[in-house]
Amino acid sequence: MEIGKIIKENRLLHNLTQEELGNVFFVSRQLISKWETGKSYPDLNQLIQLSDYFGLSLDELMRGDKKMVNKLSFNIKSKNVYIISIITVVVIAIFVSYFYWENKVVQLKPTDIEIISVTVSEDEGSKHLDVNTGENILFPDDISYSISFKIKKPFIDLATGYYFDSDENNLYVDLRGQNKLSFTTKEKEFTFQILSDTKKISENSNIVVDENYRKTLVKNKKVKIIDLSDSVNQVNNNLADLNSWLLIDHVDIK
Repeated sequence: MEIGKIIKENRLLHNLTQEELGNVFFVSRQLISKWETGKSYPDLNQLIQLSDYFGLSLDELMRGDKKMVNKLSFNIKSKNVYIISIITVVVIAIFVSYFYWENKVVQLKPTDIEIISVTVSEDEGSKHLDVNTGENILFPDDISYSISFKIKKPFIDLATGYYFDSDENNLYVDLRGQNKLSFTTKEKEFTFQILSDTKKISENSNIVVDENYRKTLVKNKKVKIIDLSDSVNQVNNNLADLNSWLLIDHVDIK
């Protein structure tokens, strides 16, 4: 039997008008009429309510109405496709957001860093050949730093950490982090070195001393973190004009 006829038959058995049955389910009399004439069908929630109200199983309500069953199945499948589509879009959005978040470079400042140790080594001066003049250039006694540190910011790993350049009073280091979804990033220990010219040349045979080589004195200089996020300023300005933050004062270590 079609579901509309079942609804009408059970409504009459309960001595209810269409309007009274509509009030029970908070729908209009017109909708009850459409159900009973087969012009419309209850949705799944309404079917469950009808089943409970009339004391019928869902199988008894739906068994004889293939058209209604097909429509309900189609609606359920459409709803499932919609839900799956929404979930897929959300997953893709999360993945893309995470990709951009993970690859974002974060400028580190002294407040983001915990210095673990600073090792200072005395480097005895030495002579090195200037390939252009054929003369030996004396590099004076100097010091080298090996600086170990941790990043205090959660979910930040080290992207770059190295000695960058120097001017008359300062040594500049480039310390930048990168977002990383890990609870162990704050436990990692990193090291960067600032080598004197003597040590730098002795450890790297590829360094050539010529008119382009600029000698660097490490001793008695402050160590600053330089902000290299603005590449235009990096090219067009002196180091002293760029934004920087004091990391280590030379009086604290030498």
